[in-house]
Amino acid sequence: MLCRKKILFLTIFIFSLSLAFPAFVFAAGTFTFLGKPVVDIVNDLIKWILLIVGRISLLVLILGGIFYVTSGSSPENQEKAKKVVTAALFGIILVLVSYALINIANTIFAK
Repeated sequence: MLCRKKILFLTIFIFSLSLAFPAFVFAAGTFTFLGKPVVDIVNDLIKWILLIVGRISLLVLILGGIFYVTSGSSPENQEKAKKVVTAALFGIILVLVSYALINIANTIFAK
């Protein structure tokens, strides 16, 4: 429940900050923010987020492998390590698919 409150607060904060900060200018048919098109800013932000999430997933995959190697003959520890590796692989696949979909959408709609 606490996590939902933090996410809600952060969302409201970012939304109110974007309303209070009048740096968006509508000129020549495109939105600009401090001289850079908003589309480029959003693309850069999405790529940075995917980069960070991808690196975290890779780190979790490595840690899951270490957990599996060090689990010894304990079946419950091996199952926990397998779940960590599976979740990390799912995260990496999700990041790659997201990146591909964003690039496809960008080529279709941005031009």
